Amino acid sequence: MTNEEENRSGLVPGQSTALARVGANSLAARARADLQVNEDAQQWLRRGLELQRTAPADPRWGNGLPNPYAKRPVPKSLQLQIEIAAEYIRRVLAGSHPDVAAESLGMTSEDQELAHVAHFFMQNALAEALTDSSALAPENSANSVQPIAAHPTSEPSTASPTIPSPAGMDDGVLSNATMEIVGKLILEFERIKQEKQRRGEQLQQRTEMLKEAFRCFEKGHQLDRASPELLYCLADSYYRGDGVQENEERALALYQRAADMGYAEAQTAIGDAHSQCKFSCVPLDEVQAAKWYALAAEQGEEEALSMILAMYQRGEGVEQNHAEAARILRKAAAKGVEYALDELRQSAEFYGSPYDDSDSEEPSNLESSKQPEQPTPKN
Repeated sequence: MTNEEENRSGLVPGQSTALARVGANSLAARARADLQVNEDAQQWLRRGLELQRTAPADPRWGNGLPNPYAKRPVPKSLQLQIEIAAEYIRRVLAGSHPDVAAESLGMTSEDQELAHVAHFFMQNALAEALTDSSALAPENSANSVQPIAAHPTSEPSTASPTIPSPAGMDDGVLSNATMEIVGKLILEFERIKQEKQRRGEQLQQRTEMLKEAFRCFEKGHQLDRASPELLYCLADSYYRGDGVQENEERALALYQRAADMGYAEAQTAIGDAHSQCKFSCVPLDEVQAAKWYALAAEQGEEEALSMILAMYQRGEGVEQNHAEAARILRKAAAKGVEYALDELRQSAEFYGSPYDDSDSEEPSNLESSKQPEQPTPKN
């Protein structure tokens, strides 16, 4: 400010300089405060991600009943034999013929005998083990126990469904083989009881850690509402029900906000929403899916890269264009994306020469904006 301007404003010489200094100091202090807030938000983010990473695996997911038509059936553990036995018992009591039920479950004669022993001598222990399984199994999982009335059956029904008695029971003297099964089952039911308790504790620990992780993401988001990574982590938590009640609409809204801010993983999630119908409120739209996959692929997001390559090769959502697929792949490889490098190594003849400067030229059908290139919609 000149002397004339100072005089005009009523300030004595030097006052304007002092005010300018105060203003500069204030701006610097504000900038430092903003940096500290952002760092605090990042600390909450890192803490939440670490809690998610170190949380115990979900103990509820199992392999379910084996496929009886498998060419090479895997040897069954005693616990799996018990689970199959329980299913066999349910089917027979629901009206299926024992032999038909056993055949449909791929049971051997030894498996059937174990089921008969468990039914006649250990009903309480069997019921307790199944009740524990039901409490731990996720809804609609293969291992969840359903009541008999809820189990549909198209198998031939017997007039009076009964479970065959164990060998020797009708004569009043159980065979040695039957007594061995009884001994094995006693030990196994005790082991199952202890295992269920351990799994329950593991599930509780996982639940608490995921709740704490979600709280960390919320605290970070309160500090830095412009962080797309925090938005994505919140969206993922709502989508998976990790630490919070599942909320599809909330998850989709947060994914969309992060995607609009250019966060690659969120763009892939929106692409999945349009191509894989992950959200009931989002209709199938391959054109929109291709758009979002292309945006994420430009940043090297591997899942999106694989999806947009397949769409160009098959002509789904975009015009079929093998040359463009090769260009995208070679460009990603030049950035060091491992998936792209592997694809080029395995399919060099199909994708052609390594990436060169000509690949950086934007195709005429792509928008030049803040967002990366868009695919050409399929007519």
